[in-house]
Amino acid sequence: MLLPEGKTYILPLTYTGVAAIYNKKALADTGKGEPKTWSEVLQLCDAAKKKGKVAFALGNQTPWVTQLIDYALVSTTVYAKNPDFNTQQKAGKANFVDSGWKTAMEKYLQMNKRGCFSKDPLGTSVDTANEQVAKGSAVAAVQVLAVAGQIKAAAPAGTEFGTFALPPGPDGRDVQERLTRPGHAPARQPPRHPQPGAPAVRPVYPNPEDRK
Repeated sequence: MLLPEGKTYILPLTYTGVAAIYNKKALADTGKGEPKTWSEVLQLCDAAKKKGKVAFALGNQTPWVTQLIDYALVSTTVYAKNPDFNTQQKAGKANFVDSGWKTAMEKYLQMNKRGCFSKDPLGTSVDTANEQVAKGSAVAAVQVLAVAGQIKAAAPAGTEFGTFALPPGPDGRDVQERLTRPGHAPARQPPRHPQPGAPAVRPVYPNPEDRK
């Protein structure tokens, strides 16, 4: 592979969705079904609290988790209507304030105010949040779907799980699930006169631990 000197490229290795992974029994205990509209999301939060549960486990102590609620929402509030938003923003023709990104962030805050999340998200790790869903003390967690196997492994035998896209609108139409790239490999072209035996393309993270 030939890269222009001094340029850095990122190769996406895998794709996965971002959606709510839920414990089927915990959801049934609330008396609610998979939410199809925003009002039903909020109703699920209320129903879960009445049963002594958390609607959405949230482990914001783990920094990368903080983005997932927004990601799950903007797939519909932004990109369903304007898939070229990123390109337009780069060209100076779009911005966050006047877009569905603001809508998504406002809904994130609304969920927090409604009591949809774990008691102390900033003091809750992603592993703890996943365990809450696995054990049924939380109904769901908005996560990359690659995490579903970890949640299932922490659950009692026979526990069943499902997924649903987080619906931001009033009618449940045009709801989309976010795709993201949890695995990637940055690479940089080395100097024009590298040391003898140096690779043609050098990984930015030569140590796998640095990617975590």
